[in-house]
Amino acid sequence: MKKNLTKIIIILLLIITAVFYTYRIRFLVDDELFNYGFAKNIIDGLVPYKDFNMIIPPLFAYVTAFFLMIFGEKLLIYHILIAIIITIITYISYKKINKYAIIIYLLLLIYPYTGYNMFALLLFFILLNLKEENKKNYYLEPIIISLIILTKHTLGLLLIPSII
Repeated sequence: MKKNLTKIIIILLLIITAVFYTYRIRFLVDDELFNYGFAKNIIDGLVPYKDFNMIIPPLFAYVTAFFLMIFGEKLLIYHILIAIIITIITYISYKKINKYAIIIYLLLLIYPYTGYNMFALLLFFILLNLKEENKKNYYLEPIIISLIILTKHTLGLLLIPSII
């Protein structure tokens, strides 16, 4: 019980630290505004590629729009979503490399172009986690690779050989 409580407190501290750093300390970059704007446009009823221009596939914009619709159309909600994604990546890393996962956490915080890149990285870490488990997840691997393609098509093309 105490061990689970400690994990929850550490995860909450990581999320709060990431939100504070990305929202208050680090400079706002164009990608954050574009990703937030794409999600806001979807909430407003606009259609990607028809009503506004995007150069990336729209999956992350739809996921962000879903969270913005539920919790409010604020940039802070976008930063909380990114902090949760970074924390999940750190948690998956922690299961494999223990305390050295904090290095991955810090590197992800320093990387300025968060958004669909972090989401694609999260999907990639989930895919690696599935491949390392000895369970029969043959149906999940192509689905996750498809989600990566719908997030960032260049990364998805590099993962096609793993299907074969």
